[in-house]
Amino acid sequence: MKRIVWWKIRSEKIRMFKLIGAFLMSAAVLMVFSSLYHIILVVDKARMATNSCETSMALFGWSRGCPEQGFIWEDIVGVLLGPTAEFLFWLAIVIVGMMVYQTGQFTIPIEEHEIVPSEIHAHAEKAKEKQTKKK
Repeated sequence: MKRIVWWKIRSEKIRMFKLIGAFLMSAAVLMVFSSLYHIILVVDKARMATNSCETSMALFGWSRGCPEQGFIWEDIVGVLLGPTAEFLFWLAIVIVGMMVYQTGQFTIPIEEHEIVPSEIHAHAEKAKEKQTKKK
């Protein structure tokens, strides 16, 4: 048997969760812009690194297609993965901060599984039947 329990943390008298949500949201918005700037810098570095092997080695310290050409498209995708993941993470934190600010509470759904003793015995009997059928 499954059931979902809603774990709520809220404050009725003190507006502490609205304050926490506002700070979380504002800090996360700043980090979103910072990670967006980081993505732009990496794209500019990757554009410069496609010109020659020496430039790519100086900017990033490595290149897979180094003897023939500078950065190849797999290298560009590889260096953009980290900043893009950071951007999406901070964007999710902005959404969480907005939820905390708007509701003034923090709610987490927790799923519980309740095992009834009769179900345990029925499951054990089915397992024994399967073992006897295999023999």
